[in-house]
Amino acid sequence: MKKILFFLVIFFTITSNSFSDTNKFVGCNSEVSQNYLKNIDKVKIRKIEIDTDNYRRWAVNSMRIITNSSRFISDRYKERFKSNITITYENDIKCVFEGRIRHSGDAKDHIALKGNSIIQSLDIHLNNGNIRGITKFKLFKPDVRGEIQDVIILTELLRELNYLAPRTIRVMARVNQTESEMLFQEKAAKEMLEFNNRREGPILEGDQKFFFKLVENIPDNQLSNWSVGTPILRSKSIKAMLAKQSNARIISKSENHKLMSYKALTNLNLIYLYYSNRFQDKKNNFNFFDYDLDNTLLGFFNSKNILKLDVYNLLMQATNSQHGLGVSNRKFYWNSIENYFEPINYDSNTHIFSEFPTTTTATYRLPVSDELFKAFDVIEYKLKNLNLKKFYKKINLSGANITELDLQQKINKINENLNRIKNNYSNPENKEIIEYNKFKPIEGILDRFSKTLNEIDPSVYLVVNKKQKLNQSDLQRCEIYLETCEDISFPNNNLSRLLEGELVLDKKIYQYLGQNLNFENIKKNENYKRLNYKNSIIFYDEGIKIDIKNDENLLNIYQNDPGSRLYIVNGELKDMTINFEGYKINENANSINLKVFPKNYPIDTNGLTGCMSLINLEVKNISINAKGSSCEDTVNLINVKGHVKEVNIINSFSDGLDIDFSNLEIDNITVTSSANDCADFSAGTYKIKNLNLKNCGDKALSVGEKSNVEFNKIIAENANTGIASKDSSIVKLKSANFNNLKTCVAAYNKKQEFNGGFIEIQNMKCNNFYREADIDAHSKIFEGDRVLKNHIYGKTYDPNQLKISEVRGEPVVKNFLKDHKTFNEDGTVNVVIEIPAGISEKWEVSKTTGSLSREFYMGKPRTIDYEPYPINYGMIPRTVLPSRVGGDGDPLDVLVLGNSLTQGDVVKVKIIGLVKMEDFGEQDDKIIAVPINSKLSNFDNLIQLNDKNPEIVQKIKVWFENYKGKNIVNFLDYGNVKEANDLIFLTERYYKRFGVRPRS
Repeated sequence: MKKILFFLVIFFTITSNSFSDTNKFVGCNSEVSQNYLKNIDKVKIRKIEIDTDNYRRWAVNSMRIITNSSRFISDRYKERFKSNITITYENDIKCVFEGRIRHSGDAKDHIALKGNSIIQSLDIHLNNGNIRGITKFKLFKPDVRGEIQDVIILTELLRELNYLAPRTIRVMARVNQTESEMLFQEKAAKEMLEFNNRREGPILEGDQKFFFKLVENIPDNQLSNWSVGTPILRSKSIKAMLAKQSNARIISKSENHKLMSYKALTNLNLIYLYYSNRFQDKKNNFNFFDYDLDNTLLGFFNSKNILKLDVYNLLMQATNSQHGLGVSNRKFYWNSIENYFEPINYDSNTHIFSEFPTTTTATYRLPVSDELFKAFDVIEYKLKNLNLKKFYKKINLSGANITELDLQQKINKINENLNRIKNNYSNPENKEIIEYNKFKPIEGILDRFSKTLNEIDPSVYLVVNKKQKLNQSDLQRCEIYLETCEDISFPNNNLSRLLEGELVLDKKIYQYLGQNLNFENIKKNENYKRLNYKNSIIFYDEGIKIDIKNDENLLNIYQNDPGSRLYIVNGELKDMTINFEGYKINENANSINLKVFPKNYPIDTNGLTGCMSLINLEVKNISINAKGSSCEDTVNLINVKGHVKEVNIINSFSDGLDIDFSNLEIDNITVTSSANDCADFSAGTYKIKNLNLKNCGDKALSVGEKSNVEFNKIIAENANTGIASKDSSIVKLKSANFNNLKTCVAAYNKKQEFNGGFIEIQNMKCNNFYREADIDAHSKIFEGDRVLKNHIYGKTYDPNQLKISEVRGEPVVKNFLKDHKTFNEDGTVNVVIEIPAGISEKWEVSKTTGSLSREFYMGKPRTIDYEPYPINYGMIPRTVLPSRVGGDGDPLDVLVLGNSLTQGDVVKVKIIGLVKMEDFGEQDDKIIAVPINSKLSNFDNLIQLNDKNPEIVQKIKVWFENYKGKNIVNFLDYGNVKEANDLIFLTERYYKRFGVRPRS
């Protein structure tokens, strides 16, 4: 206590001084180049420096954590503080970012006095930029995650073996005035998944809220956790532990994201319930920290997946990382394609050279699977064949700072530990209990959970899905024991909080339990039929017909229902042709009229976007022909390696060819008539000889997410953009021939976790274009020795048709996105009129310039192929609905009723409601307003308007349901004034926090 009092005296002496470093710039002091884009993630970090804007308030908050009477840290001390984050790399590149930091950690071991300052674990979000591709990370106090060298070795080794592990780096850090070595570790989020070649999907973990409810009043004294009974309380609370989804905001993206989350959380809850019934049942005396979640269930009874999970557990044991196997520390990624829970390494407390502790973990951990002894063979083989020199470079890049000899000794120790563990499992004395702890069904699986939860908090509501088919409208709120239930529904913000384990309404906790807790549900993939094909597996919908001609090496696939899907996974395909005949939508590729909107658009509950997908495959000399798809992608290749002879795609409902996480050589690609992009390449290495891309609704060729692509020749015609290289991608091209484009070539940054784009073309011909290049400050484009610039315009289109400032004979003096307020002092809302009533041209406020610009489609200024706009169409300044919460990253759209207004004017309006619609399967709500000086301003809401002028409301509905073609836009409902104003207030807050990303 004397030390703390002394510190307080020193603290209040120095906090009048600001420790904030007044940096002169935000960004990096580096020149854009191929070398920079390739290697910035391969350069060591010399130092991280963090300066909070309000240091005094930050320090007071930290002292309150230290002096608080509880040994656990309340969430009220975890508010975020605006900060500057400066990164200095070993090559002297310095990057300065704005961000938000908070204290991280549940227990007091995450904070301590260090001399006259404080060192603590931090949770950090960057507002802009990234650090080696990471935007959200933690800086851990150096003693809370184990031996730093060993943590780095474990996480790198796991990724080497294709497991999910966060990038982990030893760094020197200065946080305000405190300097220390710390452990930098990325958070389990979308960018971690994509770095590890996984698509975004549910990330789940153990939900500890009932444990903290039991221990919140335990005093922070000198007694150990054992002395105050924490393990006893943990043993009790863990019987009521379920799972939660840490990234539940993805449910806002589509209905299938929601159903995917329901399924994942339901099944993991079942696995947690099984655990709580086994670790101290009638025959087991094992404590909760010696008993693990059952890999047989986590692997969905699939021997391949169970084996992979067993290898993971053994590696954790062999590195003394079993702390990360504790059920309260587990994290998982729901691998919806392969149908199992993939472990994400977290909080392992690794000490490779430590002797085994004196618990039962020293002998074995339970339960076990039938694949256990195969797992020993697999891990021994993998360690034996580890490329030590290559691995050594990786761990030293992450700051391990050990010799190659030291690394070899640590690998030897891991092997030694594995042998000891194997002997323990093989011991005949343990055979009976090991056999007993293999999977077996349990009756009354909710009994122990319900009894324990009732003792901890009898007022908790359990939320269940009452029907076999998961659906938001089928939720019920039940009292414990599920004897009394009632229907309930939640808006998406509350539903995401429910799945995240954080929903409290009227001071009552809501806990998502799930649907039909039955082991049979995790024995099958109910969405697809299964067919073995050579050494691969074909999964397919009811609406798919397959015709296999083995003698011709031919696979014919017919899509009989729009949106039906097929995917081929694992194994090898060689010397064969795959033909896909899609559901015929319309003979005219430029006109979309559907009998029904395709099911599962844009993704299905397995996370698939392609009508036909090839996944985790080796390919050699294959040809792919596809025609007439009705999915987000016609053909999607995911994690495919090898050689493709040709790809031919005609008439795509959205994108033609989409390739992700792959390493491929392709001889010829021809894509004709795609309503969106013709060809997309992401997160891989590609060599393509020839591309012929024609009639592309947006981009002819899109390259993104740190791809490295080499092309021999590309021909692109009738597209908005010829080539777009974005997000740390490098495109090298010998010859390009473009015709009828809005923009010939573009390079830019779109996603925060990446940098800009780079294009190098030896020879380019671009005819009939509006703009030669579109390049942001993070990117570069070369044609030969010429550096392309943004200001070169073509002569194909009259600039007066494209620049509103010239149409009106005046310069643009304001940025419509930010130079006008959302609300006026009189309570009215400002709206920028983009498209006046009575015209058919599509205009929008550009997110890159803030001025009005003409929309394009297939390289031509876009015009509605239907009746002119019946209303004035506009946007609300200083609003945005980010994609992370289900929006499109754009400002709010507004339909302003009444007479035609002047394009480019900012008008004051009165909000009278909103219209709820789906556009291409995604929620697309629009505010409805009237000018304050019009006759319609007498109406206060849509009900009044519809009573007096029903033809106005009906005309809006009919127009939107037809202007893009039949069954593309789906009218859902109307919303009231409160819903509309709530949406405006919400999007205004998002704008203040995130702004509008120019390329989102």
